[in-house]
Amino acid sequence: MEDILCAVEPQKALFGLSDINFENVQLGEEIPVYETYNNSLVPSELHIVPILLDGEVISLFYIMQSENEWIVQLGKGLVSKIKAYANNSPFAIIYTSEGAYVFTNGEYYLIAESDCNEQTKLDPTSVSSLGNKQF
Repeated sequence: MEDILCAVEPQKALFGLSDINFENVQLGEEIPVYETYNNSLVPSELHIVPILLDGEVISLFYIMQSENEWIVQLGKGLVSKIKAYANNSPFAIIYTSEGAYVFTNGEYYLIAESDCNEQTKLDPTSVSSLGNKQF
């Protein structure tokens, strides 16, 4: 992961990070990510790792294995929405056919809508024992 972070620095303007001093950047702990499958929550194959600047999340690495290769994307689109709901509380990310939710303090909040037509109702009582990550 550190190698990927180093590869981002020379192209940081492409990722909206041109004003960031990478000497102060580090990787945070992986955020718990779940998805719905057959009306149940299961750990996701997607891994999300925050990029921190002076302890504050500035962007997210999205990592997934596809067959024999790893796919890594970098984005900061969800950072402000996660911060708005998690507000330094433990949280997890949950993906459903409706979109992505942040689960924190016993509540879940839609932070990104999906283009899928199928609707899945998420029952907050089913996620009360999830591992949570402080943001």
